[in-house]
Amino acid sequence: MIYTDDEIEFLITDIIEQVDNRKKEYDIHNYILDELSMTVSIYKLSSVNHYRMYLKVFPYGSDDEYCDETILFNESKDTIKEIVNFLLKFRDNYKYSKILDTVIKNNEFVKKEKKCMLMNKICKNEEVEMCCVCMEPNLLKTPCKHNLCRVCYNKTEDTYDEEVDDEVKKCPICREHI
Repeated sequence: MIYTDDEIEFLITDIIEQVDNRKKEYDIHNYILDELSMTVSIYKLSSVNHYRMYLKVFPYGSDDEYCDETILFNESKDTIKEIVNFLLKFRDNYKYSKILDTVIKNNEFVKKEKKCMLMNKICKNEEVEMCCVCMEPNLLKTPCKHNLCRVCYNKTEDTYDEEVDDEVKKCPICREHI
């Protein structure tokens, strides 16, 4: 997604107002960006006119945001504009891989995915299959052995099941509990 200069300026102005009016702290929780969940905290440092940003990034829908795939940044910047530019640059440089089920840098992305697919084929004698919903390659399977990536799993709505008297997710293919 490409932002216009006006949209970027609007975002910068909004964040500045929020930081100044909220005890010098501003949080953006679970911001979804290209299948990544991001939590951004921005603090205005009182001793100098600087801002500190904490950025936590993890695969969209991961059960635990402190999982091994979490990427953390703790940066100090002079202006909110620098923080926004950093976030835009971050978005261009990192991506979530459905095959690896992790966050990786774009320049390593293709190489790591190809290696993973090749190792899966050699070690498990299996081809990488497509997610039954989005039709993108992934290695995750449901208990009923259907391929379903983490992103599509999290988009699957819970339905009430009388047998268990609770809300459950069901496989999009065979409707078994997942």
